[in-house]
Amino acid sequence: MAKRNLTLEHQPETEFLLAGIVSAENDYKVCWALNQILTVSLGQVEPLLINSRGKETEFPLFYYQDSLRVDYYLIPNKSGAVYLLDELKNIDYLLKISDVTAIEVIEKLKNARLFTAVSQIKYQQLKMKAKLFF
Repeated sequence: MAKRNLTLEHQPETEFLLAGIVSAENDYKVCWALNQILTVSLGQVEPLLINSRGKETEFPLFYYQDSLRVDYYLIPNKSGAVYLLDELKNIDYLLKISDVTAIEVIEKLKNARLFTAVSQIKYQQLKMKAKLFF
């Protein structure tokens, strides 16, 4: 009997806005600045565990849900020597917002002195986008 290989791909139903932030500041300072600028209350939750090259790496994760049930996640792109998204090594932090219409957030963040650069990332084009579904 012939062997058949089947590949299952998980296609998440949710879309989100992803912003890349460049900043030399520590995660708690970036989190504080985002809380001030966006009038949110990001707080640290259980870290994101990523298995990379046989080693498990923890990435600090900050989360907030507003009254409209919009989710905000902040995660550093680098933990130790491991990148969450290797293809975005120039990005220090990722801000994931469940409201895809929140493009004005990026404009607000661009004016912050604490951030060197802020840009929208089209996550659909990333090779390792599955790491962003947490």
